[in-house]
Amino acid sequence: MEDQEALLKEKLIEIKLRIMILDLIEARLKEIKALAIQVADREYSREEIADFQLQVNNLVEEINSLDRVEMPRVLH
Repeated sequence: MEDQEALLKEKLIEIKLRIMILDLIEARLKEIKALAIQVADREYSREEIADFQLQVNNLVEEINSLDRVEMPRVLH
């Protein structure tokens, strides 16, 4: 019974960590959306567009890194 309880507590911790990561990913996606809306609203120079693209690329890389985070395993 205690082993099962310990396992469930471990799973709960993993789920909470994953939710925190997903919240960070969601925040980055909202930043990308805001940039896309900003770019769509008016004309920009090539340099400005390149800057926006760089920002988006950095955010996408951040999202990918967050998505690859492995959950720690608690040793029994």
